[in-house]
Amino acid sequence: MIIKKILIVDDRRDIARALAIRLHALGYGTCTAYDAESAVEAAIKEAPNLILMDICMPDGGGLAVAEQVRVHPTASAIPMIFMTASKDPQIRDRAMALKPAGYFEKPFDSSALAMHIAEVLGTGGVPEGVGG
Repeated sequence: MIIKKILIVDDRRDIARALAIRLHALGYGTCTAYDAESAVEAAIKEAPNLILMDICMPDGGGLAVAEQVRVHPTASAIPMIFMTASKDPQIRDRAMALKPAGYFEKPFDSSALAMHIAEVLGTGGVPEGVGG
């Protein structure tokens, strides 16, 4: 059984924890980072199958993390799904230029996010190793 690992990046620990609980319930493994520097380190060290990243963080933000990850030789191909509370079209345009696997505005429908994650990871509607 192969368990897909998702790196959750959000400076709000309550949101990261809620996402981790939901993703664990769906059969995914998770790791978390709460700031830009640890997010880049985790993306390289943990080699996740997906990065679920908040865009607006006080210490550099998810877009800066994504730009650094995109140029790293071992992490550049990791798909990323952005999450943001921002309605700023410039932020969305900058995010879309990074070719994310998804873009969700907060608050988002957690079921829609879970289905999109399954699609991105190629696990259909159910993560690998879960169900019959």
